[in-house]
Amino acid sequence: AVTAIPNHTLDSDGFCTRCGGHQMAAKVSYTHHSELNKTHNGYYAIENAGQLYWFADLVNGTLEYMPQDTTANAVLTTHITVNSNVLNSDGSLNTDKSDSFRTWVPIGRKLLNRETFGGTFDGNTYAVSGLYLNNDSILDFIGLFGEINSHGTVKNVGVIDTYFYAYQNVGGISSGNGGTIANCYSQCNLTGYGYAYPFVAPNVGGISYSNDGIISNCYSSCIVTGKEVTGVVCGKNNNIVVNCYYNQDICTKPGIGVDHPQHPGQAEGKTTAQFQSGEVAHLLAKTRDTWDAVYDPTPWGQEIGVDDYPVLGGKRVYCACTEG
Repeated sequence: AVTAIPNHTLDSDGFCTRCGGHQMAAKVSYTHHSELNKTHNGYYAIENAGQLYWFADLVNGTLEYMPQDTTANAVLTTHITVNSNVLNSDGSLNTDKSDSFRTWVPIGRKLLNRETFGGTFDGNTYAVSGLYLNNDSILDFIGLFGEINSHGTVKNVGVIDTYFYAYQNVGGISSGNGGTIANCYSQCNLTGYGYAYPFVAPNVGGISYSNDGIISNCYSSCIVTGKEVTGVVCGKNNNIVVNCYYNQDICTKPGIGVDHPQHPGQAEGKTTAQFQSGEVAHLLAKTRDTWDAVYDPTPWGQEIGVDDYPVLGGKRVYCACTEG
């Protein structure tokens, strides 16, 4: 039975200090973000980490006072930090703090006959930082999203300073994609261990482990570890990967672990120096006529000498190695 909305005592991050619950997000039309009304009316405005967890509860059907909504839309209004300093400077897990990290539950879990995510999640050029899951009770379908179905879109968001160590099917943005992932980036440490059940491959992808939809205009600087189907951008591509890049100095795995035999994806390795120079930012920002309808014309940018990697909404790089 649906019960009343709980009366939480919330901390500054939107988590209840009494019950561990999460602050409910309001739709854009009911918030002070009036500039979003024309483009995101009806979207839930995610303003803090607790509301991000609440949105996952809504999609996953774990709220007692609201029915499940797998087609809900959300937009970030700021950078979201769940945990701080999850990764060390070399990309390894910060074990000195890991016992205190809050565990993440992916949005749209493909488990227990629950439906996957079929709405639109617009990062609005912001990043989600500090997601953490380390061999918890959730064994697979791990990412910011568990599974994006054919109606779902995730765009304009980064996932950074994040550590996922799980059984199999691990991705930075999503474990699996049947819809669209566009204008996204991932700076994570991702592992599929698969040891308990060796007959199932531990599959990993920096943006998404598996792709049956479209991944466009994305980059990954992830450390990805898995015994079988593993790619720094995509583990297994069954459809379209276009205009995507990865840092080949960070991880020696291929950009795509297993590619579509008839139309291979575009996941090109670049060096750290090429990322720092603005070359990749320029390539991400270039117009691809065929794919104009796939991703928003949100400018990728980079302040040379300040940003080591491209950022969404940053200073535009008009040609490789030249800032304008």
